[in-house]
Amino acid sequence: MSSIKALQDLIHLDMDAIQAYGQAIDFCEHETVASQLRAFRADHERHVRDLADELRKLGEEPKVKPDLKGFFIEAFTAIRSKGTHGALKAMLSNAKLTNARYQAALELQDLPESAREVIRREQPGADART
Repeated sequence: MSSIKALQDLIHLDMDAIQAYGQAIDFCEHETVASQLRAFRADHERHVRDLADELRKLGEEPKVKPDLKGFFIEAFTAIRSKGTHGALKAMLSNAKLTNARYQAALELQDLPESAREVIRREQPGADART
């Protein structure tokens, strides 16, 4: 996989996560938990901006929209999100997928160092919150 495709895939994944967090927030019954989910969603919004900037540095125009996989993540979250507990379980599953994809991107050989730094910084869980 090329570094450009990997960055674009991460953007799509983060867009999907933004949608999924919206679903989870809608099902959340506790404001404290919903507030934390909104903070996580904001993290993914920042990831999209930073990754899009990296793509532009490489001369590419980022496609900032959810892709087909997003429909699956959103549907999965909607199905699993029955109240706060269900929302949190669904988001944990989504986070595991996201973490694996970020880690795989870091293993690409042709990834520019500036993009690698953005991915390390933006990798979910890097700040122990996601």
